[in-house]
Amino acid sequence: MYTRLHYGSDIGGILKYARKDDAEDIGGDLAVVPEDERAAEFERRAQANPLVRRPVGHLVIGWTPDDQPTNREMVEVADRLLGTITPQAEDVQSLLIRHHDTDQPHCHLLFNRVLPDGSLVEDKGFPGRRIRAEAHELEREYSWTQAVDDKALPTPDRERRHQAAADGRFDHRRHKYIAHDAVTRAVSASDGTFESVDALMRREGTITPTWSFTSTGDFNGASFAITEPGSADPLLTPDGDPVAYKGSQLGPKPGLSKAVLLEMMAAQRARLAGEHDRMTLAQIRQATRELRAARMTNRRRAYRLGGFGRPPFSLRLFDRRMASRHLPSFIRQPRRRR
Repeated sequence: MYTRLHYGSDIGGILKYARKDDAEDIGGDLAVVPEDERAAEFERRAQANPLVRRPVGHLVIGWTPDDQPTNREMVEVADRLLGTITPQAEDVQSLLIRHHDTDQPHCHLLFNRVLPDGSLVEDKGFPGRRIRAEAHELEREYSWTQAVDDKALPTPDRERRHQAAADGRFDHRRHKYIAHDAVTRAVSASDGTFESVDALMRREGTITPTWSFTSTGDFNGASFAITEPGSADPLLTPDGDPVAYKGSQLGPKPGLSKAVLLEMMAAQRARLAGEHDRMTLAQIRQATRELRAARMTNRRRAYRLGGFGRPPFSLRLFDRRMASRHLPSFIRQPRRRR
C-alpha cells in the first residue's frame, strides 16, 4: 500500500479531478448528494469556520497490482485511516471515490476538516506517520504487499511516466520543471531587466528565451526552448520537433505568464533597491556619528580655551568609546598633560 495526505482549499478542483473517467463513488456521506450539489454542500460546511484556509483533506490510498481489494475493503481501510487522523471520524463530512484508470487499485478520500459546530477536526500532529503505521498494520491483516519504503512503490504518476518512456513518448513534464527552474534562477540573479535575464539564461545554456513585445514596446509574453546539454542546439522530441514551452505552461497556473514575469522582475528590482537603501542608511548613520564626534570636539576646545581645565567626565568617556569605533584620528589623539 501507499498513502499520500494533502490539504487544500479548492474543493471544486479536487472534485473535478476525482470525478474523472471511470470514477466510482463507494463511500462517504457525500455519495448520496447529487454530483452537482457536492461542492456547494462542502462549502456550506466549511463556511461554519471561515478562518480555516485549507478545509479540504485529500487522502490517496493505493495498492500494488498484485493486490485487488474490493470496494468494501477500500471503505474499511479508508475508515480506519480517517480514524488515525482524527478521533471524530464519525462527524467528518467525506466522500470516497475509486478510480479504474490504471492497473493499480487506488481510491481518493476527500474529507472536510470543519465539523458541524464550526470547530476544526482534532489533529494530534504528524498524521502522515500515523497513517503509514496504520497502513502497514492493515497490510499484515489483509495479507497485502508490504512496503518497506513508500516511495519505492510505483504510484500512478510514476507508472504513467515509466509507461510513456517505454512507449517512446517524450516526458514534457520533466522538461517543464527544468525550464521553470532555469527562469526563476535567472530572474533572481538579474538586475530586474529583460536584458540581464536574457544574458543569464543564454550564459547558463539550459534554455533559450524568445521575448515578445507589442508595437508600443510593452512586454507581451515569452517562450522558452530547451537546449541540448553541453551545446546550444535545441532539444528535439522523437518526432523531430523542438522542445519549447510558453511561459504560461511552466509551473502551476497561471505559470510564468506575462503578468507573473513582470511581477517577478519588479520584485527583483525592489529587492535590489532595498539593499541600496540599506547601504545608504548605514552611510547616513556613519556620517551622524562623525558629526556628533565633531560637536564633542568643539565642546572640548571650548572648555580648554575658556580656562575651565579638564573636560567633564562625559566628554572623556565619549573619547574612549569613540576611539574603539575607528573614527577620524583627531578624535583618538590622547589628551595632553598640563
